Amino acid sequence: MLWPVLFFACVLCYWVGVQVGHPILAYNIAYFALAICLYFLERALPYEREWLKSDGQIYNDIGHTILTKGFSQLLATSAALFGLSEFGPATSSGLWPAELPTFFQIVLALIIGEFG
Repeated sequence: MLWPVLFFACVLCYWVGVQVGHPILAYNIAYFALAICLYFLERALPYEREWLKSDGQIYNDIGHTILTKGFSQLLATSAALFGLSEFGPATSSGLWPAELPTFFQIVLALIIGEFG
């Protein structure tokens, strides 16, 4: 039952950050605070005790999280700063169902990502 509390705490943190004009900072604070909370909660309340045994990958996992999150944020910021959206086609290429509502496009992207 902790997950809804953690989720809404992160949403609240981000909302406050947007209200005061620092959405990127708020996102990073919420992201890393959640990661730290989950790290300690998984050790205190494991789903399976067996999963607590070290597989020697903790530094790889942390590095992967930081690098992929950082790289994604860098790409998004670069695209916004340099106006990269202006260089793309004005209409859909036909491969992506752009006429679908955004919700269904997100669901489809998540499904494709799971198999990608």
